[in-house]
Amino acid sequence: MSGLSERFGAKPVLIVGATATLTATVWLTRITEHSSYLAAVLGPMTLFGAGIGLQFALVTRIALADVEPGIAGAAAGVLNVSQRLGGSIGLAILVAVFGAATAGTAGTATDVVHGYRIAFYVGVGYTATALALAVFGLTGARKPVTRPELAGERA
Repeated sequence: MSGLSERFGAKPVLIVGATATLTATVWLTRITEHSSYLAAVLGPMTLFGAGIGLQFALVTRIALADVEPGIAGAAAGVLNVSQRLGGSIGLAILVAVFGAATAGTAGTATDVVHGYRIAFYVGVGYTATALALAVFGLTGARKPVTRPELAGERA
C-alpha cells in the first residue's frame, strides 16, 4: 500500500479503494436465499477487504501526516478511538435496520435475506459517502513521505 501511494498519490489510491468497497457493497445487495456462498459472499467480501486495505492505513497516514511529534501519540489515540466508535455506531445502525426490516416476519430464509439486503443498501450509502469524500473531500493531498531521504527529492 505504501508503494502505491508513493507512486500514484494518496487520492487516486483512496478513490480505487473506495470504489472497490462501494462495488462490493452493491454486489452484496444482490444476495438471494438461493445464492451460493462463493458468488454472493466470498467474492464481494474479498473485494471489500481489498478496498478497505487500500484505504484504512492510508487514511491514518494522511490524518497524522502534519501532527507535531510531541502530540503524535495523543492524535493517534484520538484517531483510533474515532475509527472504533464510527465502526461500532455504523454496525449498530446496520443491525437496527436489519431488525426493523425483519420485525414481524415469520423469519423464513426469504425474510432474513430481505433484511440483509435492506441493511446492505444502507451500507451502500456508507461506502458511497466514503467515495465522495475521497473524490471531493481530499484536496491538496500530497504523496505521503515515509523516509526522510525522500523528502528532499519531492520538494
